[in-house]
Amino acid sequence: MQQLQAMQAQNEAAFYQQSQYGQMPYANSQPMYYQAPPVQPLQPQSYPQYIDPRQQQYQTVSQAYPPQYEGSYDGMSFPAPLPQQFPPQQQPRRQNSGTILPSAKPRKSSQPRPPAPPPIDAHTLLPALAEEYFSAAHSLGLSTAQRMEADVVAQYQKLIATGLGCLEAALAGERLEPRLEAKIRLRYAGVLLEETDNMMEAETALSKGITLCEQVGPPCRFCCKRLTSAQNRYFDLKYSMQVLLAKLMFTKSPKAALKALDSHISDVEAYQHHSWIYVFRFLRATLSLQTGRTSDANAALHNLRSISRIATERGDHALFTFSSLMEALASLHIPGPESIENVERALAAAHMYQLDPECKIMPLQALGHTLDVTASLLHQTTEQTLPKLKAMQIMINEAFAETTTWNRRSDTIPIPVNRAKGDAQVTSQDTSGLIKIGQDGRDVILISFLGKSDIWLLWYVLSSPFINLH
Repeated sequence: MQQLQAMQAQNEAAFYQQSQYGQMPYANSQPMYYQAPPVQPLQPQSYPQYIDPRQQQYQTVSQAYPPQYEGSYDGMSFPAPLPQQFPPQQQPRRQNSGTILPSAKPRKSSQPRPPAPPPIDAHTLLPALAEEYFSAAHSLGLSTAQRMEADVVAQYQKLIATGLGCLEAALAGERLEPRLEAKIRLRYAGVLLEETDNMMEAETALSKGITLCEQVGPPCRFCCKRLTSAQNRYFDLKYSMQVLLAKLMFTKSPKAALKALDSHISDVEAYQHHSWIYVFRFLRATLSLQTGRTSDANAALHNLRSISRIATERGDHALFTFSSLMEALASLHIPGPESIENVERALAAAHMYQLDPECKIMPLQALGHTLDVTASLLHQTTEQTLPKLKAMQIMINEAFAETTTWNRRSDTIPIPVNRAKGDAQVTSQDTSGLIKIGQDGRDVILISFLGKSDIWLLWYVLSSPFINLH
């Protein structure tokens, strides 16, 4: 009896539980059959979304499936994608049905793309532009000298002023590299001295350039507490500026210029820069001869004899010849009975290396003949002078026939300088106005002299007293 009551209570509890979940009532006496639930239509699922009250609220975007659904994502549950931007040559291809197909990959060109041009540096462009203006002005030089027309002279001055303006703009820009700034200052001062009367501006540019060439290097990268011991040491640019500054000072104070040259000569000899020793001593001798004082002429003889001694020790025969000829010219400026002997001795020394191929320089030979004829006219008889005039005429005819090494436009004497084993290279392309590098690698000193036509006119003047004798 108790067992029956327990089974009845269990059936009632099961019936109550099944009635809550919508199932069929439990019947112990009836057989159990499986009945499938009715098919219900699919309802879109909704997921809980977090809404940030700090952000702006957006409306829900609903998107219908395309005719051919690709199964990429559900537009109801994810935000709509942004439209993809294609370049004009890569637009996707469309079919008539509206389906978007991926575009074909562009073919790679077989030719490589040209490299992009480097950015233009104004500090490099302005000096080159200034040289173009100077060249254009110098091309008008001959017509300016021949006609002296107002419009041609104005055009010449305008081109020179424009070139100087380009150099000034380059110097007034940002901080330049030290060597580039020194080169621009050297060129700027040189043009001012040649083309203008603004000596004060040229002196300022040269002084700043010399200071820049001797300036101490930047602070050390590792400690940044002390300056590096290395200097700029632009000896070639420094010496070129000192030469120009000495010429400029000589126009205002010859005594100060000669004293400054003596100081430069001692510095150059301490560094053993032999090419520049020759340059400074030759400049000291020529400036001393221009003063007209006997004491300065003796100082010129001292410098020229020092050059001859150094040239003999180093085997620079062409420089020894030129120094001997300059010594003969300096002896002509000194009055007295000893001057004749000094001239003859100097001319004899100049002919010592006349068979040396390095001494067969046409302008150098013309200088030797000119000094020989001049000394003969001053101190010798007519019979001794006529053969020398004929020898000079033969040399002039050979000079006009030979046009490779001495052309009509050249007015310089190129004298080579031998290089010893321990000599330092203190010349460059920036010093080509004084010393240039020859084809064999040696230094070549350029000394201003007369041209072919000037030598012919000088010979005509010297031989004019003997024309009636023929």
